[in-house]
Amino acid sequence: MGGGDLNMKKSWHPLLIKNQERVWKEEQKALEEQKKLNQLRKEKEEERQLQELRQIQATVGGRREQERLDWMYAAGPNQSSSAKAEEMEDYLLGKKRVDSLIEQGTSMSILSADSKEIFSSISNPNANTYRDTQAKIREDPLFLIKKTEQANIKSIVSNPLKMREIQEDLHKERSKKYHKKRPFADSDDADSVRSIEQDRNNRSQKRSRESKIFEMMNDAKKISEERKKRVEQSTKEEYEEEKKLDEDRRRRGMQSDFLKNAYKSAYSSHSSIGLGERLQRHRGTSQKISRED
Repeated sequence: MGGGDLNMKKSWHPLLIKNQERVWKEEQKALEEQKKLNQLRKEKEEERQLQELRQIQATVGGRREQERLDWMYAAGPNQSSSAKAEEMEDYLLGKKRVDSLIEQGTSMSILSADSKEIFSSISNPNANTYRDTQAKIREDPLFLIKKTEQANIKSIVSNPLKMREIQEDLHKERSKKYHKKRPFADSDDADSVRSIEQDRNNRSQKRSRESKIFEMMNDAKKISEERKKRVEQSTKEEYEEEKKLDEDRRRRGMQSDFLKNAYKSAYSSHSSIGLGERLQRHRGTSQKISRED
């Protein structure tokens, strides 16, 4: 039985030469696509810079180039010959790749030939003539729309009544916008608006704080006055109660002194009433009680 790695017999094994070759081809294809994308980005950036330069030149006061539609109706390279048309159609349908042109080094020659055909198509009697191009431009819908708009604008400008109505409408619209517009609505006055609102908020907070402090002071004053009244009332009540107690004590003291003196005079040895008289009084009292019974 033979040895070795059995996975090498699998078609998906990465160490096989055909799989490595396939990976290498895909990597090369990705690199070529990346190169094309980089070239396209570079061309787009150059076009953008050129457009910016033209805009700067136009703003400075130079001659502004008019964007025309002649290139839409110019004869292309596919109209020169049937072979060239079939070849370009194959490129568009994806039957042929541009990589072959790059590898053969014939791209520049084809592009130069195509450009010559484009510029020579105007003078070619079989191609579109200058009059046909102008006729197609005049029949273009966008051109007709622009022409109609220009005619309408010209008629409005030439009519003074219409211009006056337009000016009055603009004046009314501006006045409405001015009335609806908030004060300091511009971006330059945003800081001043913010500072004014902040000052207003600070003043309102200060007023509310002062009013709360004033209310608290009034409440404290009322509480102090009520407390003083309660203390005075309680002091007065205590004084009245103490006065009543003193009178009660004084009254009880006088009664007790009277009874004490009477008891002493009645039962003490120094009493002026003798024993016989006391017995007689006792006997009379007992007889009176027995009669009542």
